[in-house]
Amino acid sequence: MIRIGIICPSEIAYRRFMPALEKCSEFKYIGVAYPKVSEWNGASVANINIEMEKANHFRNEYGGKIFEGYQSLLESDEIDAVYLPLPPALHYYWAKKALNYNKHVFLEKPSTTSYKDTEELVALAKENNLALHENYMFIY
Repeated sequence: MIRIGIICPSEIAYRRFMPALEKCSEFKYIGVAYPKVSEWNGASVANINIEMEKANHFRNEYGGKIFEGYQSLLESDEIDAVYLPLPPALHYYWAKKALNYNKHVFLEKPSTTSYKDTEELVALAKENNLALHENYMFIY
């Protein structure tokens, strides 16, 4: 059983990822993290409160716990893998942190915004024997 947490209570995670995850017996949903102000450059307290409300909506619909801050989710021993539905420009930073915390990573597309960053993440995942996967809708 792989215990998974979500970094960011995004709409795609709520509408698409969670219903699909509920159908997978190999995974157990643990919770969702909303960012601290320090983790979201330029965010106001009002922005963070909106994210916190979205996280509460996740808990009300799907259960699980709420992590205050993305970092707290990564540090949790309850989490084996993370799903990152963040904007693409943030994928590299948070995926690298997750891999360094020995977490498997599932990213929304595109994996990163540069080939070099993607190569680095692939190498880090391979070095640590971790899964790194990009989500995509169509193979062809």
